[in-house]
Amino acid sequence: MTSSSTRVRQATGAMLLVAWAAACTATPVPEPPGPQQPDFRGIGGPEIFPQTDQIEVRGDDGTVGPNQLVRVTNLDTTDPPVDVVADANGGFTVGVPGEQGDELRLQTIVDGERSEPLDVLFDGLPSRGQREDCVTLTPPTFRDLADAGPSTTIALRNDCGQDVTVDSVVIRRSAAQLQLNGDPTTGVLTDGGERAIDLDVGTGSFEDVVLITVALQDGSTIRYPVTLYVD
Repeated sequence: MTSSSTRVRQATGAMLLVAWAAACTATPVPEPPGPQQPDFRGIGGPEIFPQTDQIEVRGDDGTVGPNQLVRVTNLDTTDPPVDVVADANGGFTVGVPGEQGDELRLQTIVDGERSEPLDVLFDGLPSRGQREDCVTLTPPTFRDLADAGPSTTIALRNDCGQDVTVDSVVIRRSAAQLQLNGDPTTGVLTDGGERAIDLDVGTGSFEDVVLITVALQDGSTIRYPVTLYVD
């Protein structure tokens, strides 16, 4: 015959076993999502306010991750980037200095990590910024220079099947911490050729964009922006 004290010990042991099993099978708390590249499909038609030189950019629900910081940079002005925090549904509205025809770069930032940028041309209905895949850059769109040291390089390669011309290399805001090392490397870039753009990097936090304009033989020009920064 089992005593009452034995039954209590058995019941307690069973409860502890159930609790241990539940702890082992509990669903782990998910990590917060990383930075999400803005979805072009969510970018609505902009409101242009010529009186105040403002572009109002709207991202519908789901354009970025919930509550993520969105940084918007006008690639056609020297104004500082504008930040906005998306709502819980991943939508946002932000006013940016600019005018019709400007190209804006949108990028999300989460805990210092950045998404791939989305470049949008606001000329009538939004459209993606024009790029040609046969001209490749390293880094292609952005780079954190925290560990770069006193200098860095942007490498260009031409695989277009024809010669192209590097028309210009300019730094958008000409931050004191980022300067071209020597004269801009412009001129003809032969098919299969490579070219290096050398930059001096100073100390301290900054963010700027190197704008590289390339002309094709059909007369069209394409601009390649590379964001460089130290947080």
